[in-house]
Amino acid sequence: MSDIDDSFKVSHQENNTTKVVYLGVSFMILFSAFNIAQNLVTQIFSQEGYTNLGQYCIFAIYGCFGCSSFVVSNIKAKLSHKMGLIIGASGYFSFLVAGAVGCYCIQEDIRGGLCTESSIYTLNIVTASYLGFCAGLLWLSQSSYVDDCTNPTNTGFLNGLFWSLCQTSQILGSLIGAFVLGNTNHFVFYLLMCCMAGVAIILFIFLPSVRPKQISSAEVLPVKESISKFIDTFKDKRMQPIFPVMFFTGIIIICYATILPKIAQLSLPGASQNEVNEKTSFIFTALGATEFISGSLIGKLADRFKKVYLVNVTNLLVQTGLFISMIAYFQSSYFAVMLAGISFGLGEISSNTMLTSIIGKDFDGKLEGFTMFRFFQCVGCIVGVLLNIALSNVPLYIEIAILAVLQIAANPILNLYKAKEE
Repeated sequence: MSDIDDSFKVSHQENNTTKVVYLGVSFMILFSAFNIAQNLVTQIFSQEGYTNLGQYCIFAIYGCFGCSSFVVSNIKAKLSHKMGLIIGASGYFSFLVAGAVGCYCIQEDIRGGLCTESSIYTLNIVTASYLGFCAGLLWLSQSSYVDDCTNPTNTGFLNGLFWSLCQTSQILGSLIGAFVLGNTNHFVFYLLMCCMAGVAIILFIFLPSVRPKQISSAEVLPVKESISKFIDTFKDKRMQPIFPVMFFTGIIIICYATILPKIAQLSLPGASQNEVNEKTSFIFTALGATEFISGSLIGKLADRFKKVYLVNVTNLLVQTGLFISMIAYFQSSYFAVMLAGISFGLGEISSNTMLTSIIGKDFDGKLEGFTMFRFFQCVGCIVGVLLNIALSNVPLYIEIAILAVLQIAANPILNLYKAKEE
């Protein structure tokens, strides 16, 4: 009888691993389209003459993403994993369509109707806001789906497996971006990204089902109670020490989405617009490659060592990225920008893997825990964007220095979680 039980457990685990791989590949395709578009949005819109539109879009995305955190658990509880992913992905698709419209108007020199400057700004900011609300649902659906696939012995492995596959999107998307932007134009680039997002939505439609660990109907609460539950999670003293780490996963996104392209452009004097876009895409290719390696490694380490010590290591990687960014700025070194991207890649995926593993294991995979993670990530993104806009007329090294000081300040707070874990 024991042999039969063991055989069933192995088969069940392999089946769930396959499901996580399917989900990871679907996310890889979706974010191959979105990540490179987000990473280059400020650069592309600036080149097309839409001043600060890229920053406004990023602010709208993560501002609405953060606001959705208060109610997304309640919405997700009424939806299947599959439906949550499909609705969530629709926001990414609409944002890419809006980008394509803006680039097409400039390419064809159309200035009337939907192509007026105010219409383009409105369309992109509205779709960015919709994406933000959808993103909350998408990522909560992803977190709960993977958590339902895990058990106490493979939480780190399956989370690491998902993140390594998902973040391969940085490699694939950046390589596609380098080729397309180096040989065609912005409109063709956005059109291709729309097609890839559409493929991802089709894959979500056929997502294999997974048995939930807890009955979803038990989670359905009125919106007021859902917000109250979110606030209770916010007050959880066990979780509070890792809030700064959650916050800085958002800062990392802004570092490589806004700072790295600027430094890359400074390091390429005399280069054409296509060359700058192509070389910037190569930086994100290196970033994605290190995220894939880091995700594969950190997930296995998470199941063997105390997670809080590994989080300290991820913080050090981010601090190293900021330090190298400072060197790249003063030396105008493309190679240094590449190294900074690699360091940010290692830090981001390690932080994401460790935080989802901590929530899944130490906090019983509570939906509110995953939602809290995304909320603080969004707050980090918003702070980063506001700094980027507010400091747009001062030397870039000042912004880098401020982010570095904030990042270092997180370490003493994290030690509180370490003491409680011990």
